[in-house]
Amino acid sequence: MRGGGAGEEQIRKTLDQQRRVFDCVRTGRGCDLIAEELKKEIAASYDSLPPGTRKGITDSAAFVNANVDMKIASEQTPWFRYFIDFDPVPALEQVSCPVLAIFGALDMQVPVSLNREPMQRALAKSKTKDWKVEVLPKANHLFLTAVTGSPAEYASLEKKFVPGFLDLMTDWITTRVSVSRGGAGGRGN
Repeated sequence: MRGGGAGEEQIRKTLDQQRRVFDCVRTGRGCDLIAEELKKEIAASYDSLPPGTRKGITDSAAFVNANVDMKIASEQTPWFRYFIDFDPVPALEQVSCPVLAIFGALDMQVPVSLNREPMQRALAKSKTKDWKVEVLPKANHLFLTAVTGSPAEYASLEKKFVPGFLDLMTDWITTRVSVSRGGAGGRGN
């Protein structure tokens, strides 16, 4: 949110609401209050929609309710419940195959500063000793060359991986995998 220019008060309010949404998802309690808050927010944002967009919405109350229902439904899926509570550390500690973990230095969704060290500690405890964690400068979450790393800039970026990304993966794979090409009907080893 800071990357998008939001103020500290808005960030605080959003984080507070997100914590309450997560609590609702985990416990099933407080969802009605969150739905009412969302209705107020979406109704307030309706007025800031471009006139052409508002003109296409014939029933603003139905628009608000449909958006709230969609948001609540997406947050109550089994996937979302799993997503908010999944801790990758135990799984990483059990890994036995080679691992290449790549971070974008400008990734705002999976920040290097919060994720690299825990990943390295978990992999150091794992069953594999063949692991590598790389950080690509100027890369965002999608490994595109970014300016800020904000998801808001995704649409404006050239759809081309940051230099070095494909080479890094290719080199990693080709040093660990060998392919034998047999003749017609031949068998590889």
